[in-house]
This record gives sequence, C-alpha cells and structure tokens, in this order.
Amino acid sequence: MDPVRIGVVGVGGRGIGLLKTALAIPEIQVTAVADVAAERAAAAGQQAGVPGYTSHVKLMESGNVEAVLIGTPHPFHARIAVDAAARGLHVLSEKPLAVEVAEGDRMVQAAREAGVLLGIMFQRRLEPLHQKAHEIIASGVLGEIHEVEMISTGWYRLQSYYDSGAWRGTWKGEGGGILANQAPHDIDLLLWLGGPVAALMATLGTRVHQIEVEDTVHTVLEYGGHRAGYYKGTTSDPLGRRAVEICGENGRIAIREGKLLQCRYTTPISEHILHAPERSRFESTWEEIPVEKGGNTTAEVISNFAHAVREGAPLVATGEDGLRVLELTNAMHLSGLTHQRVELPLDRAQVGQMFEDLRAGRLGLA
Repeated sequence: MDPVRIGVVGVGGRGIGLLKTALAIPEIQVTAVADVAAERAAAAGQQAGVPGYTSHVKLMESGNVEAVLIGTPHPFHARIAVDAAARGLHVLSEKPLAVEVAEGDRMVQAAREAGVLLGIMFQRRLEPLHQKAHEIIASGVLGEIHEVEMISTGWYRLQSYYDSGAWRGTWKGEGGGILANQAPHDIDLLLWLGGPVAALMATLGTRVHQIEVEDTVHTVLEYGGHRAGYYKGTTSDPLGRRAVEICGENGRIAIREGKLLQCRYTTPISEHILHAPERSRFESTWEEIPVEKGGNTTAEVISNFAHAVREGAPLVATGEDGLRVLELTNAMHLSGLTHQRVELPLDRAQVGQMFEDLRAGRLGLA
C-alpha cells in the first residue's frame, strides 16, 4: 500500500519519540513536523528531512499531509484534532484524549462529521499479556464477572520530573496529576478488560510531591448488578507494582509481575456456597498461561493507523475509547474533590465548572 503522509504535531518530550518511531515504519511517510518552539520545529524537521512549522494550522494547510500524529501536552489535543478534522485530516493522538470530557466530545463529533479517523495511542492493549487476558475474558470461561481489581503503583516519579516543565503538576497546565498523565493507559485496560463503570467513589491525595494535583488515587467502582471493583494508582511508591485481577463465577485471571495466571474452580462459586456439604473445601487450581514477549507496541499502533486509513482496518483504540477513559478519570477527579459518589455519564457542565474552579484556585485538594 502507499504510505500515509503524516505530520507530527509537537516534537518535544513524547512527541520526538513518536517522530523517531514513525520514521521507521514502512506504512508511514513523515512529511512535516510542527512545534510552537521554533528551534525544536527546525531541529526535528532537519532530522526527518521535512519542513518544520511553528503552527499546526500551517502544517495542516501545507498540502503535505493527509493525517496528523499529535504528540503535544494534552491540553492542546482537542484544538489540534478539531482543526485537523475540519480540514479532512485523519488524527492519531497521544493519550489522554483531552483534559475535559466535553473537549473529548467535540473531538469525537468533529471526526465523525468530517468522516475522518480519530485514534488514540493506547498501545498497552497490544501487549501479548493483555491480548491473551482479553481473549480469556471474552471467551466466557470465567463465567459472570463479579470483581475487577487493578493496582497501578509502578509510576514512581521524583520531584525533578514535575519540575522539568512549568506545565507539569498544575491544574492550568496539566489538568490533573496521575489521572491526567500516567493513569489513562491503565484505565483503558481497566475498561477494556473489566467493562463499563456505572458509578464510583474516589479519594485523591498528594503525599509528598510539591504539586497542585493528585499523585495518589483510590477508587471503589460500581458496574451494576453484583459486579464491583477497585482501582489504586500513585506516583509516590518507590516499590510500586502493577497487578490486575478479574474474578468470575467459574474462575479468575491475574496479571502479576509480568505473568498471566488463570485459576479454574472445580465447582462454580454459587453452587458450592448453596449446595456443598458443611465444611466442604472449595477446590481450585492455578496455572501460568504462557505468553510470548511483545514488540514495539507504539510502532504497531501507528502502523495499524496507516492500515485503517488505507484499507479500513479497525483501529486498535478509537476516539470513543479515549472518551470513555477521559470520562472515568474526570469522574474520579469530581468524586475525589467533592467527596461524593459520582454516577456516569457525567454532567458535562459540572465537570467544566470543576476544572474552571481548579484553574482559578477556587477549588483544590484538601
């Protein structure tokens, strides 16, 4: 197939990494770059051998691109994506989709009305470990799911990380802490593996870091029916870990220390509880499910995007997927800041007012 001519918008930090990755993908032809910092735009353009612009609009109107890859800080994602859709350009955005759920709504709507693709960089879906876990859950072998748990404390960050950019760790510049920056990858997996959330109750805090925003979140999740869940994330645990457990009527799976484990029950839980003789022991067996080592999943998402543009292949993750993650993180912020249970879908006006108050200093973490 003909390579997709793509412009990379934002080539500092994460963006320069995306540019380097895109340059090595046969299905992609990087034809322009843009960054508000002229020196970065020029340096990246020279590296890629393409024009470097200081305006994403000039890049889009240059005639050099048919799609854009957004690598800017997330407060700029919405405007860039909407501007691209208005010019008939496909969009692949770094996570998170945006800061506020209403911005995400506009991005999704703009892409839909223009008939262009909107994808999001949720590359962890492509890790073989998560692919296999998703396959097991989708097969129904676990039976009815009743519990979803995720511990995501492996995001340890020093104060120097937040000091590296004036926008980091602030409500105006970042729109949140771990929920806005690190957690979206995990929240996407939480939804992809565990299903949609109906309501939640969250607590937010900043343990040590000298920042305005949260570095720790604990959330009790409600899914409807008998399914419930829990999510914990932090950037302040030096011995952090990542673990997921999905428990069902007939068995469970667990992702621990980079391994996928499956537990099978000899008898379904409800049958054992209701009909087993007094003091009957519950029998189960654990086994490790072999999973191959993964490759460069970021490159795989970008390659998939090219095939979606050219051949109609399904995107790894769509703008709608990004919107669901954004809505859930916005709900955690709203619950943690108001100390109230929050139901989904969110009231967009309430979320907008919350962020307005946070940016103005009228609301903050206790």
